[in-house]
Amino acid sequence: MAVTLNGHFEEFDYNDLEVVVPTRKWDLLSPGFENLRIDKAAHTTNKFGQTVVILHSLDDWNEYAEYEQEIEETKFSGDLDTAIEEANNLLTWQMEHGGWTKNWSHIYTRPWDGGRVAFRVGRRWC
Repeated sequence: MAVTLNGHFEEFDYNDLEVVVPTRKWDLLSPGFENLRIDKAAHTTNKFGQTVVILHSLDDWNEYAEYEQEIEETKFSGDLDTAIEEANNLLTWQMEHGGWTKNWSHIYTRPWDGGRVAFRVGRRWC
């Protein structure tokens, strides 16, 4: 498979790249991912100066160069009332640009109170 990077890189280790495929449907909030097994790679530069990486996968691909897999069916098995409450809390934490704080799911157990959120940067609280 060929991957075009957004820029030019003289040297890099292809082992630093993770190539993944979804394990559930893309329209879910978390499609889940599975790493492809890449065993070797080569790179070049295209006419726009971008680095293009050619990767060889040990995984099975069909005759149309598609990676076939069974998609897991996802079913909700939690408490619906709690899930609705947490979803409503999440909406109160949405920032003006449309995003949310990442990796802080613990704060979404309550609605935002309009104040600042304390977070740690190194050894310092901000």
